Amino acid sequence: RVDRPIALATLRWVLMKDDIKVRTAALDLVLEMKVTELAADVARLMQDPADEALLKAACRTLVAVPTPMALPHLKRIFDQKGFAFGIVKGISDEVRALAVAAAAAIDHDEARAITAQAAKDRSQAVRDAAVPKPRKN
Repeated sequence: RVDRPIALATLRWVLMKDDIKVRTAALDLVLEMKVTELAADVARLMQDPADEALLKAACRTLVAVPTPMALPHLKRIFDQKGFAFGIVKGISDEVRALAVAAAAAIDHDEARAITAQAAKDRSQAVRDAAVPKPRKN
């Protein structure tokens, strides 16, 4: 058994690694253990939108450990439509829906504004994600 402060420091260090697979594994641990102390670190990972798999994992984690610090990133992801003039561009509806689900888990006016806007989105997945799910403790 590892003391919580040591586990937090180790997970924080692993989340900052450059390897996407390592970061994703760390996100899975934060999600599974509901490590709320690392929510801000998870939010910071969303600054670089290059990897959709990382964004998906971060959004899933933020549903379990919500933080208002993630709202600017969630809004940016939600606002990036997947298609423009029939050309694939931006972020997929799946990732946009996960960002909306993460926003729905945050008790904040800005989060409610994102979910209200998402409820009118053209994507069914995004609209469905705008309805908050009951939280399991």
